[in-house]
Amino acid sequence: EKVMRAINRVNPPEMIAGFLDHPARKRFQSVNFDILYRLPFQTVDGHRETIERLIEFKPERVNICQLGHRPDVFPHQRAYRSEDMASIEETIEMKEVSTALMVEAGYERIGFDHFALPEDSFSKAKAAGTLHRNAMGYSTGNCIDILGIGPSAISTLGNWYVQNYYMLPQYRDMLAEQDLPAIRYLRCTNDDMTRRQIIYDFFMYGSIDKRQIESRFGISDFDQYFAADIGRLSELFEDGLAEDLPDVLRLTDSGFINPRHASEAFDTFLHGKGVPYAHSREVGDGRKSFDRKTQIAG
Repeated sequence: EKVMRAINRVNPPEMIAGFLDHPARKRFQSVNFDILYRLPFQTVDGHRETIERLIEFKPERVNICQLGHRPDVFPHQRAYRSEDMASIEETIEMKEVSTALMVEAGYERIGFDHFALPEDSFSKAKAAGTLHRNAMGYSTGNCIDILGIGPSAISTLGNWYVQNYYMLPQYRDMLAEQDLPAIRYLRCTNDDMTRRQIIYDFFMYGSIDKRQIESRFGISDFDQYFAADIGRLSELFEDGLAEDLPDVLRLTDSGFINPRHASEAFDTFLHGKGVPYAHSREVGDGRKSFDRKTQIAG
């Protein structure tokens, strides 16, 4: 209760149980739970109790991820201090505890932070190799393109990324002119698309099929094309977190706990290509494209 009150989201288990027992529940093929850890005042034992209670509810899908603590971006997070949150060591233990409990309860790992029951479509998609990842997270792969509707929504259409205006007035004005309400867009090169697929494969499966990447994106020699990127994985190889095999580049079970380390090695925007990453509310030159007051003023 102390944790729920700290984040101003008091949802007692009894309330959740009542919803799951409601006749409306039968209308849905699956129920997904989003569970956060490293919340203020949360302990390893408290997180374990949450997961154990969650397993009793037996939802078809579960997403267990770490809280993104950015009080500089989200003012409501100033209601608690970083000192009230778990240490790095405790946070890692929360991740390990929840993963072990979910697997023991019979859930399949979908990516590195999602879980699904064997009969769920996510598990079936993973087994069939059709699992997909996009700007909204994981999907079964039935739909690759996404058209974002509404302010700030992101579209991924072929090799294009498009983001809508953040503020409603500009969004409405563009629609009234029968124009795409986009504030920014990016057309990906073949190299961008190749690297995106590698990063997705790390996040979905923890492994890269070199021959498949060569065939799909017209690369003659994976090891030669990505020699510099593979070189950045040397510490992961030395620590037993990744393996470079003739046909497969894979993460070990320990390495799959956080595939971001391996993914970053293939992200050329982190290693000198083009405009470096700016804050999520800025574009290349630092212009604050999502500053509400600026957009309201036009």
